[in-house]
Amino acid sequence: MTPATRADTKEEREAKKLVGEERLTTKMGEAKAKWDPYNDANAKGDAFKTLFVGRLSYDVTESMLKREFDAYGPIAHCRVVTDVASGKSRGYGFVEYEHEADLKDAYKRADGKKIEGTNGKKTLSHRHWFNSRTLI
Repeated sequence: MTPATRADTKEEREAKKLVGEERLTTKMGEAKAKWDPYNDANAKGDAFKTLFVGRLSYDVTESMLKREFDAYGPIAHCRVVTDVASGKSRGYGFVEYEHEADLKDAYKRADGKKIEGTNGKKTLSHRHWFNSRTLI
């Protein structure tokens, strides 16, 4: 028979919770101090020509994304966002067009478009106007 273990009291649980919250706050503060959006190598391009593509399959690559959205006009830059630690896709990406008119065309026509992943057609992309301007 194993001896009974003592459960933490309410005060001990609250103290552990506070320590964890303080540790998380410190970690987030350090990450925020390091973050500089003006010198971020991954943040580039013109926001008025950039289309956000969400709900991507984790199997979709940048070349697949570029191939699907190239039908709406010439693409200046295409990026699938990946996790820094694991290198796996985060399930969304950005497509920057050379012309704003091509962005508007893709925005209107690509909503709900299925993109082929390695497990067949299962990926839905969805549109999102990236900035404060409205489509006319």
